[in-house]
Amino acid sequence: MWKILQSMYGQEELSKIEIDDTPAIMVERMAEIIAQKAENGAISVFVIDEVSMMTSRKNFTDRKEELRYMIGLLKKCEKKERVVIVAVIPVSKYCTEMQKKKEVSTCYGEIEKPENCLVFV
Repeated sequence: MWKILQSMYGQEELSKIEIDDTPAIMVERMAEIIAQKAENGAISVFVIDEVSMMTSRKNFTDRKEELRYMIGLLKKCEKKERVVIVAVIPVSKYCTEMQKKKEVSTCYGEIEKPENCLVFV
């Protein structure tokens, strides 16, 4: 993975990596932080550990819907700010049966589609 990032962005840009593991931070606040740092040229890669611990200002009927919203917001932020967002999502931590694992991974699967968004599961 590191070699892929190096080929896409170069070593100098990869030196601008930030890791955030703030517990229970709201995704909207995280997007603001990323925008501020990207505007100053301070980051090119932002690692979020872990998305499932984040919350949102909006009210949702279930957690799956909230996760879809948060992932979508991070995708928009990534495109707008022209940074790579690496989202750590430990799916197996929250699953005990194979069927449940399949349902949860389906929810998270949407974030894996953008060409410059990386996900560790």
